[in-house]
Amino acid sequence: MKLGIISDTHGFLDPQIPKLFAGVGHILHAGDLGDAFIAFELGQIAPLTAVLGNTDLGLPFSPTEIIELAARKFLIHHIVNPRAPEEKLRARLAREKPNVVVFGHTHQRFCETIGGILFFNPGYSGKPKLGVERSVAILHCDEKEIRPEFCRCDSSADCADERRLKFQIQICVNPRNLRTKVFPQRHAFHQAWSLAADFFRIAL
Repeated sequence: MKLGIISDTHGFLDPQIPKLFAGVGHILHAGDLGDAFIAFELGQIAPLTAVLGNTDLGLPFSPTEIIELAARKFLIHHIVNPRAPEEKLRARLAREKPNVVVFGHTHQRFCETIGGILFFNPGYSGKPKLGVERSVAILHCDEKEIRPEFCRCDSSADCADERRLKFQIQICVNPRNLRTKVFPQRHAFHQAWSLAADFFRIAL
């Protein structure tokens, strides 16, 4: 079974995600979705389990989820210090005895087995930022092992091309509509407007 692992989208779902997650049996999002529409779109790819991040105020998710997939128990929680979990989480780990803990928040990849538990962070996958590598991951689970595969969302050139394209799209968009209507790809329009604003700030 293949699992798609993603975190820290912060309101932006990279257009490569459907391709990267093609064929996965389930998706785990470790928080900081930024927009409930992210969950909707991921749910069109595969069944989704998501948790709240520290910036997800008002979204209808729980801080922690437990799910069994591929004959293993997964605990998903946004903020985790693998080497020194905070007391409440440490008690939950002792009680649930998960095989894998999926987390986010740091925007850094992490894959290490500590105390018999695989702690896994897929990295940051939100809006392109200069000098920040973006990634998601696939966990290949079979009877013998879990094999992680990190997938870069793009290259720097791809980011630049995507930025230019979204700026061109935004020329035709009335930004006032973004607050009053829900578009089929509302987050894409919103992100395009944000990128256009960044462009003007840089130009000035």
